[in-house]
Amino acid sequence: MKLIQPAAAPEKERRIPYTLPDGTRVPSVTTVIGRFKQADPLIRWAVKETREGRNYEETRDKAASAGTLAHTFVECHICGRNRPDTSGYDPETVAKATRSFDAFMGWLNTIRADFIWTERRLVSQRYRVGGTPDAYGFITGRRSLIDWKTSGAIYGDYLIQLAAYALMIEESEGEAPEMHYICRFDKTTADFSFYSYTDLSDAKRQFILYREAYDLDAKLRKQAK
Repeated sequence: MKLIQPAAAPEKERRIPYTLPDGTRVPSVTTVIGRFKQADPLIRWAVKETREGRNYEETRDKAASAGTLAHTFVECHICGRNRPDTSGYDPETVAKATRSFDAFMGWLNTIRADFIWTERRLVSQRYRVGGTPDAYGFITGRRSLIDWKTSGAIYGDYLIQLAAYALMIEESEGEAPEMHYICRFDKTTADFSFYSYTDLSDAKRQFILYREAYDLDAKLRKQAK
């Protein structure tokens, strides 16, 4: 595997809004998708956690911490950096993140991976949207877009997000990814799995419709005031 230096901005700079060359602020890919995301599964999950005597906010935050830490371990490995200090995390969270990372390495050792960049901020003038794809490079010799996810399953929203990033990369790089990967770290069992996609045309069309609807929704909200 070829190690690269990250093109991503420092953590503080990642919170800077996405803007066009003229300074116009544009929404992020996740903001656009989130506007139309179905909330019912999240509500059902929160109810289930409450019925079983758990604080769903604590469960959510602990899972998010483990996922974020596993993601950080992956970034550090790809970029050749030392792992961060984990003394501030509880042992269970560190153990889950470590298991997830070890599973990721098991997958990585079976493929040829040359990462060109990780977490690069992109802004599309065509779709007037910004986003930060997780990784881009060559997997088994093919141009590939990679997205890390920490979740219990693969959801349709993930494919739409992946498709949006593919559109942005095609605009910025001049050529579209040939393959698209979702690498999933299970937030409960810490199992690792990966999914590959060649054709995301339906998901791309859905994102374009979401982007159009996002602006229309903003106009209607103003008219309703």
